Amino acid sequence: MNRPFLPEEETVYYKGIYSRWRRRIVLTFTGGWLAVTLVELLLGYVITRYVQQSFDLLYIARYVLLPFSIDGLAILLTNMTLQREDVSDAHKNYLVIGMMALIGTVLTAVHSYFLIMPACFLVVIAITAAFADKRLTAFSAALSFAGLLISFLLTPLFDQTWETPVRLLTLAVVSVFIAILTFILFLIADIHRQRESILGRMRKDNDVLRTLARHDGLTGLLNHSSFHEDLSAALKAALPFSVVMIDIDDFKHFNDTYGHSTGDEVLRLAAFFLQDAFDADSVYRYGGDELAVISHGGLSPEDVYTRIENVRSRISQERLSSVRERLSLSAGIFDVTDFSLSEDEVFHRADRALYTAKQSGKSRCVRV
Repeated sequence: MNRPFLPEEETVYYKGIYSRWRRRIVLTFTGGWLAVTLVELLLGYVITRYVQQSFDLLYIARYVLLPFSIDGLAILLTNMTLQREDVSDAHKNYLVIGMMALIGTVLTAVHSYFLIMPACFLVVIAITAAFADKRLTAFSAALSFAGLLISFLLTPLFDQTWETPVRLLTLAVVSVFIAILTFILFLIADIHRQRESILGRMRKDNDVLRTLARHDGLTGLLNHSSFHEDLSAALKAALPFSVVMIDIDDFKHFNDTYGHSTGDEVLRLAAFFLQDAFDADSVYRYGGDELAVISHGGLSPEDVYTRIENVRSRISQERLSSVRERLSLSAGIFDVTDFSLSEDEVFHRADRALYTAKQSGKSRCVRV
């Protein structure tokens, strides 16, 4: 039996996607960190071996060990936190962005002679597009501006060849790009939020339409098509169940004598008693004054018979103010144990049991 897509399932789905995104981001930056470290080691070897003709421990400490330690510690702490179940997904997102901004700051400050390094901050902001979160984008933009400024101030400690006007120009250009990219991602986040809002309304509308398509508007019971869908599913499940066909005795008389509104009241009353005796997803309005039950939940044939008899007894004791006659119903029960039977055969056997009950004087239950 088909059912609608549940909101909690969608939440779990997106949580899985974001979790994979976070792992990929950390792995990517880990790879970048190792690659830059390797390049620095090679440069250090070349410079100390062929240029300075001597091993420069200060160079290794400043350009390799220091950034390696800071970035490595940031990646390690981030990985450890991502494994914790008590940390929310939102906080994990902020942590990953903070790690990226810190690595970008270290790379830009220490390796400023690579003119492309300030672009690290653009990557930090661009990554937030995957989460479509304006707050996260604003957080990454703030960290990027701060990281860019800090790296600008620290650059002279690592590279005395970069002139201040050049550094100021780089700072200004990258800052403009950060602002532009942040604005664009804000627009994308707004579009995403509006899209999600529209999709949410569409899902609600689809749920309503799905409910209307499977339910009877008068009684609220499942309808004729739902009966046949569920009967087919029950046969495929190959577990013993019972099919009950129910008919309100002399229903045409109530309609002709007291009007259709009274007939509708009688139908709603019978539907109420049946839903009280069985699960709501087991009771159907088959058509007209005919109702039906497909037993679920492992009810034995004796349980089904007893519950139908209780419903028959309750409705016979009920009195409507506008009706003088006593209400009654007849029912036919077919217990399904042979799953090679077709859907039509099962239905017709239950319907024949109902016919026997009607022919035997009405207000009774016949089980076959």
